[in-house]
Amino acid sequence: MDQTRPHDQTPRTAGTRPPFPAELALGNVVRLKEAYLPATLRRRGEPPYEYGIIVEQLHATGGVFVVSLHLYDADGRLYLHEPSRVPVYVDMPANEFLLWKVAAETGYRVVEHDLYPAGRYDFVPLPVPFPCAVCGRPRGWDTPSGVCSSACLARAQGFQAPRPAADGRE
Repeated sequence: MDQTRPHDQTPRTAGTRPPFPAELALGNVVRLKEAYLPATLRRRGEPPYEYGIIVEQLHATGGVFVVSLHLYDADGRLYLHEPSRVPVYVDMPANEFLLWKVAAETGYRVVEHDLYPAGRYDFVPLPVPFPCAVCGRPRGWDTPSGVCSSACLARAQGFQAPRPAADGRE
């Protein structure tokens, strides 16, 4: 008598998740499609929270990536837990916000890109319209220097690799 249960033959996938796209990297800034205003703040007449900073990547549900945000309003006020004054984590699916600014080494680049424009479940990555300033290859939207690689950056800065001497010595 075979006592093997079907779930014993299935590879374990608990705790695994699909890789998050670069558009949802930690530190990127998003603009909510609908402003967030909890009932406690609504009663006091507080302004709604319109922006968020991605602080945690959680999971994908039904093909939509879910992240945790620290929210802030148009005046830059962070959404804080009242008694402790600690920033509140607000979990939000990526189809409820626009990618607003991409974190880079030298600050932020404004992109304003809807990650789910066609439907609520079809992810659309950020296009790669930026050519490398040296070789012309696509360099990606998250490279702040304007070049696609460290070799192109060195060429753009006028760096020449040392050449060996004619007799083979360095």
